[in-house]
Amino acid sequence: MKAILKEIRVKKVISIVLLILCCLFLIYEIDSMRYPLTYLYNVRYAEGTSYNLAKKVLPLSVLENKTDPTKRDYSKLDKISGNNDDLISYYLRRPHTDYVRLKGSQTIRQTFVAKDDKIKRLQLFFHNPGSTSTAGRLTVSVLDSDGNKICSSSLSAGLTLNDTLTAFDFTQDSTAVNANRVAGSKVSAKTSDGYSLKKGERYTIQIKGDGVRASSGSVFGIYLAKGTYSGAELTVDGKSFGKTQLLCGVNYLHLSKTLLYFFFGCMLIALLLILLPLNHISEVLRRRVKNEKWRERIDVNRAVSRLMFVITPFFCYWLVQKSDGKGLRTIFRLKNIFFDFDGLMTITILIMIMAIFYLIFNRTQIASLLTTFLTFAFCMANYFLILFRNDPLIATDFSSIGTAMDVAANYTISFSKRSLWLIVMTLVFLALVLSLKSVRGLRLRYRAVLLVACGLWGGWFYGVVLNTNFLNQHGVFVSGFNAKGGYHRHGSVVGFVYTVKNSRIEKPSGYSVNKVKSIASKYTSDTTDGSATVSKKTPNIIVIMDEAFADFSLVGNVQTSGDYLPFYHSLKKNTVKGVLYPSIFGGRTADTEFECLTGNSMQFYPLNAVPYNTNIRSKMPSLAYALEAQGYRGNIAFHPGVRTSYNRNRVYPLLGFEKYISQENLKDPEKIRAYISDEEDFRQIRRSYEAYKGKGSSAPFFMFNVTIQNHSDFKLTSGYVEKEVTVTDGSLADEQTEQYINLAKKTDEALKNLITYFRNTDEPTMIVLFGDHEPHVGATFYDTLKERMTGASDVEKQLCKYKVPFMIWTNYDNDYASKITTYAASASDGTAHGRSAASSGSTSAGKSTNGKSAGAGKTAASGGTTSAGKSTSAKSTGAEKSANASGAATATAAKSAANNAAGDTDGLQISANYIGPYILKLIDGKMTGYDKYLLSLQKKVPVTSAVAYMGDNGKFYSATAGSKYRKYLNQYHILQYNNTVDTKNRVNDFFYLKNKSNKK
Repeated sequence: MKAILKEIRVKKVISIVLLILCCLFLIYEIDSMRYPLTYLYNVRYAEGTSYNLAKKVLPLSVLENKTDPTKRDYSKLDKISGNNDDLISYYLRRPHTDYVRLKGSQTIRQTFVAKDDKIKRLQLFFHNPGSTSTAGRLTVSVLDSDGNKICSSSLSAGLTLNDTLTAFDFTQDSTAVNANRVAGSKVSAKTSDGYSLKKGERYTIQIKGDGVRASSGSVFGIYLAKGTYSGAELTVDGKSFGKTQLLCGVNYLHLSKTLLYFFFGCMLIALLLILLPLNHISEVLRRRVKNEKWRERIDVNRAVSRLMFVITPFFCYWLVQKSDGKGLRTIFRLKNIFFDFDGLMTITILIMIMAIFYLIFNRTQIASLLTTFLTFAFCMANYFLILFRNDPLIATDFSSIGTAMDVAANYTISFSKRSLWLIVMTLVFLALVLSLKSVRGLRLRYRAVLLVACGLWGGWFYGVVLNTNFLNQHGVFVSGFNAKGGYHRHGSVVGFVYTVKNSRIEKPSGYSVNKVKSIASKYTSDTTDGSATVSKKTPNIIVIMDEAFADFSLVGNVQTSGDYLPFYHSLKKNTVKGVLYPSIFGGRTADTEFECLTGNSMQFYPLNAVPYNTNIRSKMPSLAYALEAQGYRGNIAFHPGVRTSYNRNRVYPLLGFEKYISQENLKDPEKIRAYISDEEDFRQIRRSYEAYKGKGSSAPFFMFNVTIQNHSDFKLTSGYVEKEVTVTDGSLADEQTEQYINLAKKTDEALKNLITYFRNTDEPTMIVLFGDHEPHVGATFYDTLKERMTGASDVEKQLCKYKVPFMIWTNYDNDYASKITTYAASASDGTAHGRSAASSGSTSAGKSTNGKSAGAGKTAASGGTTSAGKSTSAKSTGAEKSANASGAATATAAKSAANNAAGDTDGLQISANYIGPYILKLIDGKMTGYDKYLLSLQKKVPVTSAVAYMGDNGKFYSATAGSKYRKYLNQYHILQYNNTVDTKNRVNDFFYLKNKSNKK
């Protein structure tokens, strides 16, 4: 004991404190350790066990088709008897042949004995060949021995899955769960709640019908098990079925005491190791060694420190792989570390990071601590980013740290079992390393060797890994659509390196300043004297980019109890509406803002880049500069968020804005949830306009506004929004979707007040409104819409997450509709690109310029009929064929229109980079050569974004796909590179207006 106390130092005290804090944290987060565990009554369902049982009678190729029942051969399955048969059927999602017919208001009750203390969901097999034609509703409840309801879940009978698992979830919306086919998914930190039961006591599952009726010629029922189970009793409307039972999985949230004991055991062992008097042990060993040379070398502390140093990269490798969801056997399988590219690359990078730290500090302890902490921070950053935005950490995120911290403050932090593994084991490892006494490392000459080795590796890494197709050649790819999938496939370290490689803005092929000048020579910038007065030719312009403003009728048939955008849909006179295709989904607002103001496209930027943070360091040509040069004043940028968000406080002046209003400038603003409301936002627009006009200026007014009311997330825990409209489409209804549409309704009400105000002003005024991106209401919503897009291409399906409304309204008569060019995009996405109102509308097909259509069809939503093939032009270009091909999609849009004014557009399809030139075109304003070029490009490539581009043939292509339009986009890339990267050689005459004094 004296030896222990004698060797207690500050480092050991800190290590012990770390362990104590870790212990307290683990106790506090004990419920986060729960994970799903399924029983077929009293028999535990373990997927691995079932798989091994199945292998005895089914070929491996059959098991690999677990999710495709049509490719399985069950001929040998019936040879198994007893409960194993039920386990395998459950595993393969293949029920038996016997089922109980369900109709009307029948009630089925099944008793079971609770095998754990928290229940999450029940999983049943239904026979429902009529699918959505089946009428009625099912309510599944769990009752205690006194008949009291503990929990329940309801689902439309028509949405039960035919001959496979249907989940009735007590903690989530069952409709959403089944629409996303996640009946057997693992529990996440967001869904770790359950309902308490008393383990070992008997409970009753009650399945109650309400008006259940199968479609004509079919039967609706619930499948039975083959095995018999003790303590289980089945009754239908009180009639006993004896020992026959339902084929039912009871899903519990299990708290693993073994894992809990393991964590506490690790902390206890670490505490004992920390308390070990290593110096005393060294002295004892020295006294027992007679060889003086060996005696001097005995230093247990140094030996342990070096051992921990050697272990560190492998421990960090485990951290990374564990955070990626890999199991222990998979992680440390030698072929995955040393004979697999991803594994070998990961361990090599970790070793070299540690070697660099060792080279700098020459201490094994410091190198181990820093490497471990850095790896842990990386893993936890991935965890939280996936939790918050469903995307991992990528290279360009480091330029948005300030904004990320602001946004994170509005999210609820929660932990999962996986994250607890990382936290507990990292703290234990750090405590062990920290408790050791630091010892000197390599001598100078050996450090020189290490320096050379690190230099060679660094040169190879930079020259080969980051500047060639080395990663691609080894099969590494991280998609911008699903970075999380790429990280899981290759490991988060390799995935992150891939994003680092892609974060560099590559010089386009064929780029030169002379090439830019050659292209620019065809488009001469206009000359202006810098003065103007308000008129229809130079109206006041207010551009509003509304946070997550979306009209779901543009992406599919989303039925609601009422129109949540009634005023927006009612706007017809002096209004142009269209679909805008942003480059982003659910976040990175500043990217759409950047495209709108500069005319540049995110297609030529790295994955998830934010130019506001990385690319704007000096004055940049913009819409604000163009309007100022031709006499517009005010030039106000307004965003009711944090002033420094996305670096706006530095960027806006560089884009030509004279004033920036942020939330810090607003006194006691009205808020909805944690964000300033759109009503308050639009009220500030009116105040700014009145303040400007109060100065007596006759110059037209310009203001650019980015709202914040509809910022994610939309969970009830982030603030309740009064529910005025509900989603009546059972497959799409969930908490976040309904929260969102009611937020959007408040935006619509605020828009009505804003339009009414400017409708009553004397000065000609234009209001441009569009969404920055669609809302992230959960993967279920968009996945369901994609499933409905039968016959659509992968690009078209992906674009259902990248469509927002675009509107231009004026308080004076205009002829803007005659300046629209429309294109016959594929109708397989279930939307109509023509204007469609609840009473009547039209859908255009083919290409139309200046109001002359090549072919049109009319949709009457009230009558539910569609006519096609009527041409308003003397010459037809095959519109009849196009209209017939899209008949199903148009009918779908017509049906939705009756309650939500579906597809409310004038056929305009646009991307954010064209907004500035398009506004100038409509008002016949002065244009830069770049504006003119973009309008010319728009005729050939009407839509271009980081996700896709559309040709004038109406077809969408992925952003990197080759086509006859690629040459136009490459030319665009060359011009944009000169404008945004090679700024020292920027051809300013092309990007800025000229004035009579030749000043730019």
